[in-house]
Amino acid sequence: MLIAGCIVAALAVLNQARPFAAPKTSTSASAGGASGAVTSAGRPIVLAARNQLPPLRRDPFAPRVEPSPPPAAPAPQVESAPAGPQVPPVPYRWAGKVTYGGKSRVALTAGDRIHLVVEGDTVDSAYVVQRIGPETVTLVYTPLGVSHELAYVQTEASPPTAPVQIATEVTAPSASQAAALSPR
Repeated sequence: MLIAGCIVAALAVLNQARPFAAPKTSTSASAGGASGAVTSAGRPIVLAARNQLPPLRRDPFAPRVEPSPPPAAPAPQVESAPAGPQVPPVPYRWAGKVTYGGKSRVALTAGDRIHLVVEGDTVDSAYVVQRIGPETVTLVYTPLGVSHELAYVQTEASPPTAPVQIATEVTAPSASQAAALSPR
């Protein structure tokens, strides 16, 4: 009984696996020339019309060609520096001007340093203050003897002012005054 049931099940599976052979009819199934398949109710199967694919832009099986890189731009020609030593840029900026005892002093800044100079002073062993004018300071770079002029700069926020005149002169305290001021 068990063997007979297995045989019946195997035949049913084989029957399902066989293609369905439908009787051929003489009528066309569709206007698009579809196959003559017929449903179990006897009506032909109508397939929807497919849209045509657009043509390919290029052959997908053609060998791939990498584009060549653009030609390299010509290297800019470097201008050679003139022979001989060069004057470095002036590291100082004008910070202010003070007139004391008839002598004009100018404050020059370089980074976080401030130099209070008069005509003839040497600044950082490289520059000499040659002249202090009403609107400029002339510095001479001593290794090469080249002069530079620094212009006084007024900011828009600060109005132009006349040089400050100090009316009194400061004198050093006498020995008796210095002894009285010193802590005991």
